[in-house]
Amino acid sequence: MNSQKSAFALLAVALSLGCVGPALSQDNAKTQDDKAAKMAAQEKATQEKQGKGDSSTVTITESVGSGSGRDGNWKKHAQGAPSLKVAKKRVEAEPKSADAHNDLGWALRQNGKLDEAEAELKKALELDDKIPYGHSNLSVVYLDTNRVGDAVKEAERAVSIDGKSPVFRVVYGNALSADGKLDEAIKEYNQAIVLRADYENALYNLGRVLHLQGKNAEASGALSQALKLDPNDRRVVDLLDKLLTRDPEPKKVTQ
Repeated sequence: MNSQKSAFALLAVALSLGCVGPALSQDNAKTQDDKAAKMAAQEKATQEKQGKGDSSTVTITESVGSGSGRDGNWKKHAQGAPSLKVAKKRVEAEPKSADAHNDLGWALRQNGKLDEAEAELKKALELDDKIPYGHSNLSVVYLDTNRVGDAVKEAERAVSIDGKSPVFRVVYGNALSADGKLDEAIKEYNQAIVLRADYENALYNLGRVLHLQGKNAEASGALSQALKLDPNDRRVVDLLDKLLTRDPEPKKVTQ
């Protein structure tokens, strides 16, 4: 069965059954218009900052419609990491800047240099422990290296500093999910969606964890909305295909 066709088949079924899932606050057309306006505003702000010689710190951001999920978005500069060359020059010029070390740490992470990334992010937090993006970025590095407990602590710290960032909520949810705390992870993903209704990555992860709990009707509802936002996200297509064709209702593990 063609994965793309089967995913859209499940989308139709899920919508017709009224499956439970976070409701989008606007239709697709308006969402796309809003995204375009937001991107234009961000580009203008960036150009203005560059014109003033200002350089903003890097935090985790999402690229809409990349279709490649974590492997693509998180490792090919799609989330705002500067080039290593630029980041290293900034650290040389501003060795006492927490933001400069954070930027270099994230650039190193994006290039697979996890030990160096960890060292730079820790240096950033030594200089300023109150930058939430530093804690969130370090959480991602810890999760990359399977230090789940540390990942949870850093992500929790980020959310405690800035609870209104949907990205920090998803990073926290991912750490909690890896730690087996699925109900808590779902709360974080739902909170991220409250903060940003068109957050495709939050919807995907919500569907992923609901599926792990065996709640496939709810999972398909969340995944169907994620698919509408990004029809090319292979993670969503593959999981919907799995729900439809190979593993429609996994058995729950009883203690």
